[in-house]
Amino acid sequence: MKLIARFRMVSVTVFLMVSIVVSSIVPIYAAGSSATDFTGKTITTVMVSGNITVPKDTIMAVVKVKPGDKFDAEAIKKDMQAIYELGNFFDVTVSFTAVTEGVKIVYSVMENPALDNVVIKGNTKVSTDKLKSLLKVDKGKVLNTKTIRESTKTIENYYHDQGYILARVTDVTMGDGGAVIITINEGKLEDIVVKGNQKTKTYVITREMKVKEGEPFNSNDARRSMQRLYNLGFFED
Repeated sequence: MKLIARFRMVSVTVFLMVSIVVSSIVPIYAAGSSATDFTGKTITTVMVSGNITVPKDTIMAVVKVKPGDKFDAEAIKKDMQAIYELGNFFDVTVSFTAVTEGVKIVYSVMENPALDNVVIKGNTKVSTDKLKSLLKVDKGKVLNTKTIRESTKTIENYYHDQGYILARVTDVTMGDGGAVIITINEGKLEDIVVKGNQKTKTYVITREMKVKEGEPFNSNDARRSMQRLYNLGFFED
């Protein structure tokens, strides 16, 4: 006799929506001017403004455009993207000012709010304290979205290592007062279908299984469940 057991897991939509920041990489020109008006001009000054807690050197370290370079709109756009990808800012703009010697460039930034608290929702198999210990964030410091993304991946990897292979961080949002809200879908088992059991009652089979409908699916438990069924001696591979 052969046992055919099918595990039909709940469909999990995998996505990470970080709605904490919205990139606004838009150059600001003087009235009636455009990038072409500055093309070929020598860059005399490159500055950054708007940063409060993030050091200027941290920002300028990713800026490639230097004084003495010729104005290049694409290079400036890449610099703006690099600044944004530091993860500390929700807005990055640039302004150009014509001066006698050429053109002055100012990158303006607006920092993310300071992190006040982390709220985790949807976790039943891993404690909140454990999940928070996996986060690489510091309360009171400017929220870094790059670090948040890395931390959510760490959370998912931890779940997977424990056998919860369907677990996903499905949402990350910014709440009031600088709180980050992380929502987890642990990947619940929708149902269990047993086929081919002509002599053994279904309930005899399911009672030996460690995985249960409505519970987060665990691959380790699933393997142990199958082994227990084979150990009954009623079935063959």
